[in-house]
Amino acid sequence: MTGFLISIKHRFPAIWRAVEWANGKAMRLRYPRLGMIATEKASSVSLAGFRFSPLQETDLTDLHRFLMTLPEDSVAYFNPHAFTLPALRRLHRSGSFVMLGVRQGDTLVGYHFLRCFASGRCFHGLVVSPSAQGRGIGTAMWDLGARIATAAGLAMFATISEHNHPSLTSCTRGCHTTIADRLPGSYLLIRCQPKKHKA
Repeated sequence: MTGFLISIKHRFPAIWRAVEWANGKAMRLRYPRLGMIATEKASSVSLAGFRFSPLQETDLTDLHRFLMTLPEDSVAYFNPHAFTLPALRRLHRSGSFVMLGVRQGDTLVGYHFLRCFASGRCFHGLVVSPSAQGRGIGTAMWDLGARIATAAGLAMFATISEHNHPSLTSCTRGCHTTIADRLPGSYLLIRCQPKKHKA
C-alpha cells in the first residue's frame, strides 16, 4: 500500500492533492488533539542550545528560506514535498501535516514533519542544516516524532534509502526500528516506536 501511495503522489499530483484534501478533513475529525500533543511533546525536548516547537504559519517564510538554501547533498534523499512558500502554506493548513522546527537562537537549523493519514499511520521525515549536524538534533527529532505519534494513537513509519547511512543511523538511535517492507529504488519502509516514554 505504501508503494502504491508513493506512486500516486509522484505520477498523479492532481489526484494526490485530492487525496490530501479529503485526508486532512478526516484527520481533523479523528485526531483533533494532534496539534496540542505535538506542542506538549516538543516542549519536553531537552537538547542544550536548541529549541524544538511546532511551526506556525508565521514561521513558514523562515522554513522556505531554510529549505531553499540547503546544499544539494543535504536534499539528495529529502524530497518529501515542494519547497515553495505556497506549497508549505497548503501543507500547513491541510490538517494532515505536523510541521516542526528546531532553532538555535533565532535561526532555524532543522525541520521535521509527520505526514499523517486518517487510517492511523504517519510518516516522518527530517533535514538538519550542515552547520548543526553532529549535535544530536536528528536523533532527538526521531524520538520526538515517535513520541508524538504514539501519544496521538498513530503508527509511525519512515521511508529511508538503504544508501542513506546517516539517516538510518540517526533513526535507529532515536527509535526502536523494524523493517516492515522493502520498496522500489532500494528504499526501506521502517516502523518507528519510542525507545522510552516521557511525560
